[in-house]
Amino acid sequence: MNRPLLWVAGSYAIGIALAATFPISLAVQAALGILSLVFCLISFRFRWRRIVNILLVLAICLAGGLHHTIRRAIVTEDALSGELRKRLGQMVSVEGTLLQTSLFRPDIDSISFIIAVDKFEDASGSYPTSGKAHVRWYSPDLDLRIGDRVSFTAEAVAFPGSLNPGLTGFRDYLHRRGVHTAMRIPDKGKLEKVGFKRPRLNVRLVEATRRKIHETFQQTLPPEHAGFLSAVWLGERNMFGWETKKKFIESGTYHFTVVSGLHVFIVYSMVTIVLGIPATVRKRRIIVAIMILIFYALISAANPPVVRATIMAVTILSAGLFRRESDRLSMLCLACLLLLIWDPALLFRASFQLS
Repeated sequence: MNRPLLWVAGSYAIGIALAATFPISLAVQAALGILSLVFCLISFRFRWRRIVNILLVLAICLAGGLHHTIRRAIVTEDALSGELRKRLGQMVSVEGTLLQTSLFRPDIDSISFIIAVDKFEDASGSYPTSGKAHVRWYSPDLDLRIGDRVSFTAEAVAFPGSLNPGLTGFRDYLHRRGVHTAMRIPDKGKLEKVGFKRPRLNVRLVEATRRKIHETFQQTLPPEHAGFLSAVWLGERNMFGWETKKKFIESGTYHFTVVSGLHVFIVYSMVTIVLGIPATVRKRRIIVAIMILIFYALISAANPPVVRATIMAVTILSAGLFRRESDRLSMLCLACLLLLIWDPALLFRASFQLS
């Protein structure tokens, strides 16, 4: 069977790996890419098929390396981080709007959220600012929602470094999302809601669904069981306490608490059975199934294994929609290629490699 996606995805990944190992300037990579394309067109004109194939692989490798080099230049500072870097270890008051937050339970140990800060205050006065911060709140006593405008006092802290040399860590992950500041609200720290900014419709829909599922777990199951289900289906690993986490870690089964491709497969199986797929022609049902899978990926935090499995499942359903044969290896390569185009640094993350 002809599998061009295998060559495309493999060449793109090799280009990223080479650019990370042997960094060269953007100008040199761009020049090499243009030259390879020019010679590829000349070879195609004279029907030198083997040379065309070699030059195409080279061009794709250079494209992957160029993309990685461009994305590797991470911005690590904004107005907020510039001010708080001078105040590491100090308590400051900030105000802003929540962009992302964990789900809440009364007995939860901690939650985290991302806030767009527009004002901060210290002993010298109050100042307007701009920037995003990742905040960890210990012993929370309020249920926060995306769009809430909040005010609180927290300690400015440094991001943890990479635990594995040469691999991207939590700090790099947040930097790529435009978050350059870390803060910590200590035990019994207070946070107040001072307003609300209505988020976009798609954000409201995803959050409302996550909350409804979480509330259903809480109302029908014991706390620890409900927390476990919120972790494995919604990606909310803060929902069960440290003692439970410790048992999973010591038994070597902590990966069961992470949303993975297995959960997408379960959703895919349930949806196809309920909707009666496959069948001769069920285009509307296939479209509904695709929408359900994409929506589940969104409400479950959309980590690389989930996105990979969702792309493969959607490709299988799309093949049936267009009455085409599906090939699992080609689907895996397509998922790999799309993820690397989205973020080339995923190549060096364990979750991507194991997926």
